[in-house]
Amino acid sequence: MLCVVRFTAERTRSRCRYPYFTRTYPSDALAGQLLIQVLESLQGNWSNVAVIHVLDEYANGYVAVMERAASRSQYIRLPLVVSFGYSDTDGLKRAVADLANSPYSVFVAIVFVEHAEVMFREAERLGMRSSETQWIFSDSLT
Repeated sequence: MLCVVRFTAERTRSRCRYPYFTRTYPSDALAGQLLIQVLESLQGNWSNVAVIHVLDEYANGYVAVMERAASRSQYIRLPLVVSFGYSDTDGLKRAVADLANSPYSVFVAIVFVEHAEVMFREAERLGMRSSETQWIFSDSLT
């Protein structure tokens, strides 16, 4: 048996294909669904959530799960989803600017540690780090 602590890819879920694989950490699919449930429980001004994510298998899958869960939600909507290429710093800055120019104040970021500094600096430069904005991050920053 192979036990992996942090491998969350949904493709390993198949018991037929991976009969000896197990995980101790929830799958991306479960994490994305739970995030929408947490947002539903917060209510208030949290109903319209904008998402920023890197273009890779992990983030694309996470966003797809969030979009499916939000489509079933009576309360949560994801009206704006912006993305950028993994090594595209200018694209990351444009994506943050798209969030800044939106009417939304709750942001979910599915980015990696290597993107965090640029994203935080750009968000601060654009006035997006205040008591008026809420930032939620996936486990990809760990």
